[in-house]
Amino acid sequence: MADIDLIAKTNTAFSGLFPDAPPLDAARVRLRPADVARLFGVSRQAVGQWIAGGKLRLDDDGRVTAAAAVDQLVRHNPDRLRAAALAPVVREMAALRLRIAELERDLAAARDDAEFHSGSAAELVAQQGALLTQLENGRAALARHPSDTVIDALIHWLRVFTDETAPATPDGVSLVGIAALLRGPD
Repeated sequence: MADIDLIAKTNTAFSGLFPDAPPLDAARVRLRPADVARLFGVSRQAVGQWIAGGKLRLDDDGRVTAAAAVDQLVRHNPDRLRAAALAPVVREMAALRLRIAELERDLAAARDDAEFHSGSAAELVAQQGALLTQLENGRAALARHPSDTVIDALIHWLRVFTDETAPATPDGVSLVGIAALLRGPD
């Protein structure tokens, strides 16, 4: 297989793992054994052993392209190389999974809050609707009471529903009845 085919094959294999990375041979950088050690995160002695064992062949100038080094080492020691190459990806994926779990918890809490607030808003709208209905239907009767009695009746009516333990509903408490009780007998 020609070097060009080898480079293309290596670039294709790694492009799926690192789609934003340039091809390994894009800069035509030639690596010394120390550079290969840094690239793979191993000692220079390990690279020396690879060279002595025939797992890594250097060119006449004592260097090798990144693509050729990857291809040679994948053929001779694929598990170790994959583990070294994929370790940062695995760490990033683990961190992203944790972040996703955190965001899912936050989203669930936000949905619970939204549901609570939506329910509270619906209760408030129902209470306001009941008050409006009672004011419209009891207008004539309320007009016969002194204004301060009507205001006190409104305050009492509203306070009934700020008590979470109140068994009454806005429809079940008569504003006119409260005003009559507050005014007393005529």
